[in-house]
Amino acid sequence: MRQAIRIAGIAVFLAVVVWAVTHAEVGARLAQADLRWVGVALACLLAQTLLMALRWRLVALHLGTRFSVGWAVREYFIAQIVNVTLPGGVLGEGARVVRSGRGDGGLGRAAQAVVIERAIGQVGLLLLGL
Repeated sequence: MRQAIRIAGIAVFLAVVVWAVTHAEVGARLAQADLRWVGVALACLLAQTLLMALRWRLVALHLGTRFSVGWAVREYFIAQIVNVTLPGGVLGEGARVVRSGRGDGGLGRAAQAVVIERAIGQVGLLLLGL
């Protein structure tokens, strides 16, 4: 039953997003897209997400929270989707804290892992920019 409610919630959310978007504009832009570049962008997104999830898992392991690589990747994708679609851009991180805090480390360690992981990413971006 819980799974059905989750699926229904996701379907409603996606329906609202599709309803809110101007279909003609999206279609026109997609028709002009070069599929090779779309493929490159998707490959880069997948690689980046995998690496970020591995970084998060490594930080969490050092703080005493354990979860599988597959779970970390799935949670990171969910967080990215939430961050892109909802205002604020950090609600996905909050969800990662709550969902990973249910385990042996608790919410405190889960929050530390997410904050440290995101800070490491920001420092990396800063260094790359410099």
